[in-house]
Amino acid sequence: MSDLGITTEEAIDLAIEVWRGFLGVELVPRFDEPAHEPPESSVSGCVTLKGAWYGGIIVTLPGSLGVMVTRSVLALDDPQPEDVQDVVGELANMMAGRLKHQLPPDTQISLPMVATGDHFHLSIPGARVAMELDFAVEETPLRIRFIKVEQS
Repeated sequence: MSDLGITTEEAIDLAIEVWRGFLGVELVPRFDEPAHEPPESSVSGCVTLKGAWYGGIIVTLPGSLGVMVTRSVLALDDPQPEDVQDVVGELANMMAGRLKHQLPPDTQISLPMVATGDHFHLSIPGARVAMELDFAVEETPLRIRFIKVEQS
């Protein structure tokens, strides 16, 4: 059991269930081949959870994968950047919502934050990566980070 309150296997199952249920996409864990930082423009969605436990989830995927899943979920031929941001933000929100059920009842969830661009690093001051999971969708890598902030 990690200090997230869930095991690695539970975190993997959480991610797979959300991607399958929300996007209809099969997320494949990459244990042997960790994903490298996306070589192209990427999009990250982040949601924080705060209460007796303080942390969050950051989902980072290549921009092309963000467009692909947005097309699927919104049934759009040519999704706009705002559409992609909405879908990736909602994806992070759904994953955080599932994680929230494993945390103390006083836990509050933030609105999703989304960043897009080339070679950026999205982080929360004072947080550390508690668990990092690499996945692929149709051979396209993505990363999900569970972060934890130590409260004093």
